Amino acid sequence: MAFNDAFTGTAGQKIIARSGWAMLGSGSTGDNPEINAAGTRMASAASNGDAGMIGQDTGTTDHYVQAKLYTGFQWGESGNLPLLCVRTDSRNEGWGLMYRTSTSSWQIYKAGAGAGLRGSYAATFVDGDVVRLEAEGADIRFYLNGTLRLTDPGVTDGLTQTGVGILVRNVASSVDIADDWESGALAPADTTAPTLTSAALDAISPTALNGSVTTDEAGPAWAVITTSATTPTDTQIKAGEDHTGSAAVDSDTATLSIGANADVFSFTGSASTTYYMHVVQDDEAGSPNTSDPISSAGETTPTPDAIAPLVTSVGALVKSNALAVISATTNEANGTMYLVTTTSATPPDADQVMAGTDHADAAAVFDDLQAIGSTGVKTFNATGHTALQTYYGYVMHRDAAGNNSDVEATGSFVMFDDGATGQAIIDDTSAIPGVQEDGILVNDVELPADADKWFTYDVVTPVVDTASLTLFPNGSLIWTGTSADSFTYQLKVDGVDVGAPQLVTLAPVGPPDDEDPVLTGDLVATDITDTSYTLTWPAATDNAGVAGYEVSLNNGSSYTNVGLVLTTGITGRTPEATDLTRVRAYDAAGNRSDFLAESVTLLETPEPPDEIAPELSLPTATTTGATTADATVTTNEADGALFWVRTANLTEDKNAVVATATAAGATQAVTASGLQSYGVTGLDPASTGRVHTVHRDAAGNVSDTISTAEFTTNAFGGGAGGNSTGLSIGLRIGL
Repeated sequence: MAFNDAFTGTAGQKIIARSGWAMLGSGSTGDNPEINAAGTRMASAASNGDAGMIGQDTGTTDHYVQAKLYTGFQWGESGNLPLLCVRTDSRNEGWGLMYRTSTSSWQIYKAGAGAGLRGSYAATFVDGDVVRLEAEGADIRFYLNGTLRLTDPGVTDGLTQTGVGILVRNVASSVDIADDWESGALAPADTTAPTLTSAALDAISPTALNGSVTTDEAGPAWAVITTSATTPTDTQIKAGEDHTGSAAVDSDTATLSIGANADVFSFTGSASTTYYMHVVQDDEAGSPNTSDPISSAGETTPTPDAIAPLVTSVGALVKSNALAVISATTNEANGTMYLVTTTSATPPDADQVMAGTDHADAAAVFDDLQAIGSTGVKTFNATGHTALQTYYGYVMHRDAAGNNSDVEATGSFVMFDDGATGQAIIDDTSAIPGVQEDGILVNDVELPADADKWFTYDVVTPVVDTASLTLFPNGSLIWTGTSADSFTYQLKVDGVDVGAPQLVTLAPVGPPDDEDPVLTGDLVATDITDTSYTLTWPAATDNAGVAGYEVSLNNGSSYTNVGLVLTTGITGRTPEATDLTRVRAYDAAGNRSDFLAESVTLLETPEPPDEIAPELSLPTATTTGATTADATVTTNEADGALFWVRTANLTEDKNAVVATATAAGATQAVTASGLQSYGVTGLDPASTGRVHTVHRDAAGNVSDTISTAEFTTNAFGGGAGGNSTGLSIGLRIGL
């Protein structure tokens, strides 16, 4: 297990006195490094001599040491010497890493046999640089911020000791040197190669193919396509070759992730050809392991589409002084259809139609396009034309393979005069008693302002007495029924629905009905929210039958027909506003009852629920005895409670922490954001572990688990701290 020290503690505490630290080799007391004044890092004390090397016995000669370094680590020209060291056999045998300010470079030195500078890497020193020094076999490796920068193959000279540490000498007082110290044994080398499966090749066009593969390890991969099913060697694949050593048809590289890697490779080939994909992969080990090559089944690229679409039945239907509906039929179900309208009988070519111009490259009067996903009739609503002007429409279809149809013409068409649609409007919603000279378009349509629009309608609910009603395209009608009736219709403007379906009531042809319906009782509002409510009222009576009800939300300034119902839902209102609502009944003759009224006040908009979990940071734990420790953590929320457990694991599931801590009483209320302090009890003496903490806020949101660095409780009767055991020798470098 790795040894860690964040160097948090009491200012001035000697590092040699902290748990896990010991002298490496003979020499002085090693009491130079100490905790800085802020209690957050290793710093130096005043020293004019050799303070000796301190560190850990890792138990193996294949080991590492890593730390985050600061200004105090730099070797000044006065001979100051902080040194990170590995694999020492005596004070004069081993390797060390230092930073020389005069050359702005990191340097590896060898002491003892083969002593001297073994490597240098130029880089500006930056506070917080993370440095790692590894010894494995006879190799020494230097990493800077996670990137390998130097390697020394070393010498085989019988080095057997397992110490790693730091040597500080002649360093000015109170200069920060390091924090986030870590040391330990190197993980065993990865010698297992990746396993590739499910290699597949997919032709996505006559000349393009994608490749997919599945792997059990992440790492770089190489792929080629060939016309032979014979699998090349891994070396040939990496070189972009087929099994004969000749250049493959195409090659590609990718970085694979564990699992299926779909369409991770892209290749270019030829049409109507069968290809095979061959793949090999390296893993991410220090010395990469290469998989066995794998090959896909054969995949044949399709033959290119060389047949152009056929466009037929092109025509224009004039709908107003500005709108003409252009239609055309195509026999292909892909690509794009283009339209232009111009004032010239000379057709443009295909490129001009696609560019939206006429035959002289001037802008067309109207141009549009639409994606084609099916065969059959396609329509365009072509607008922007001028009354009584003659126009010509031209249509062209380019399919997905880039084949163009012929440009087909509609022939000439002449726009209507202004107002030629002539749709009329009913001025009120009274029942229609017989022949109606005006139209039925009672939506928000006004003439002559809307004369340039194309009006149509669809009957949604027909009359019962269909033999007595004749409807005309402009909305006028003839009604001869002897009983009350009604129908609903949907208005369309330029082919698009406008508003909701409208009710048209038809009065019986005969003596007029002038008796008003009777509506008594209460109008009631229920289910009131911040933007909606429901209105309910009693049924009205009428001599000829109630035809429906109208509702007002503005104290009778306007009414909306809600039909023959006794309740309606009101939505889209303003929070905290007051609606002065009314309801009244009407009959087929247009007679209306007195109204019922109710004042409705909307509710305040509710606050959204808290769904954001707290965030924890800066966990610490300090041993205070054999069975106790003090812990701290910082939170960004000011309610709820903390829960904690201590285990030997790196982390714990947050829900398990809550359950276990609740059962053990390891919980503390949170009343303010910021630093939280709490005591951890019931620990085993001389035990090693981490405190895992979560914060559950008042809304029940649980933070992610945050864990402290590993720490060890005292033995019964012991003090705070301790020393590690094992034979360890210091390192001296002579420069």
